[in-house]
Amino acid sequence: MKIVARILILFLMMLFETLPAQQTIDARGTAMAFSNAADTRGLEQVGLNPATLALRNTYRFEFNILSINATAKNNSFSKTQYDKYFTTGRFLNESDKNDILNSIPDGGLRGDLSARANSLAFYMPYFSLSLAFLGNAFAKLPEDLPELLFNGNAEEGRQYKIGDIDGDGWGGLGILISGAYPVFQGDKYWWNNVAVGATVKLIAGLGVFEIVDSEGILYNFDRSQDRYYARIEQKFEARTAEGGKGFGFDFGAVGKFREKWTVGITFLNIFGSVRWSGSPEKHIMSVIADSLAISETFVETPDSVVTDTDTSYSIGKFSTGLPKVLDLAASYQALPFLLVTGEYEQGLTKSMAGTTTPRFALGAEYSQLPILPVRAGLSLGGRFGTSLAFGFGVNLRNWIMDLAYIAYGGVFPSSSKGISLAFTTRLRF
Repeated sequence: MKIVARILILFLMMLFETLPAQQTIDARGTAMAFSNAADTRGLEQVGLNPATLALRNTYRFEFNILSINATAKNNSFSKTQYDKYFTTGRFLNESDKNDILNSIPDGGLRGDLSARANSLAFYMPYFSLSLAFLGNAFAKLPEDLPELLFNGNAEEGRQYKIGDIDGDGWGGLGILISGAYPVFQGDKYWWNNVAVGATVKLIAGLGVFEIVDSEGILYNFDRSQDRYYARIEQKFEARTAEGGKGFGFDFGAVGKFREKWTVGITFLNIFGSVRWSGSPEKHIMSVIADSLAISETFVETPDSVVTDTDTSYSIGKFSTGLPKVLDLAASYQALPFLLVTGEYEQGLTKSMAGTTTPRFALGAEYSQLPILPVRAGLSLGGRFGTSLAFGFGVNLRNWIMDLAYIAYGGVFPSSSKGISLAFTTRLRF
């Protein structure tokens, strides 16, 4: 079917147009499943709680050479399934098809790709400045489309939902200016440190893609109703732009008490948006196909009525709000060499690939060998669902290197539905 092919091509294009992710988080945080927002020092706070800039730090200056985090993830297939069914050239029998289709959840097939980066950043007490990549992207296909591809339209009288596709993505460069103010330092009321902080983001948007409306139904033939033909109604509408400008604002507070506990709250993008002005366009695609004959594939008969339109035209400037997030975090120094962290993250809007699904995370850092700290974490919910994280660092005082790995939906790459790899290297004095 022509419309199915177009939708699949669009889906693949969105997946492989890698856009940077919204929050720039380094490898230490990645290894702890993004649970350490209450325990960051220096440039580790970029993308998290700026108030932690006021916490005690051994080093007075840091320069971030590179932090990068790459993610590829879907909500349906493990790598083992992908290798088994899609790379061997094997013929798919009914059992194989059912295994594939049963792996797709009711919400449909979704894919996420991102590449996060932070470089040319420096820290001084209570202040940091960094150049970062900002953005997000996802794409989702309705569950009925893969079923049609594998099994055909075998169920008479059924209405197949083929048009409920969703997705958006954006990318940009940002200058992040963060500062913190120590409200209280001392031992009064058990509190050792209370601070507030803010981050201002100046954003240069590189591009945006947003599905505005998508709907489509295949009305299958039904011989019991003397209807021997199928009908397709499909409409897809999206808007794009190639450049824009915007800003964002984060606010955070942190408190440390009884020397071992630290708690923090952060409002990410409490306000902010990007106004897209570079070649803004709207894209409309619609197909109405009536009286399609049914065989092994759809066939246009002489009596078929097919209306196919594919139109793009310029539109006025438009704005998209940055995804708002509330983040609550805590850390506990259980032993001199064992740190335990926890975090609750609640998205408040879905704009620009945001999510309102809450996320819970726990993490730990074991540093009895200070030169080689080991980290792990578990995250539930959020954009990527269940994930297990592992990592380690090389700490040579004035130079550090951190590596991290996250598996989504499984422990090992073969059983997972996606992975993240992160790397950070930084100088500090």
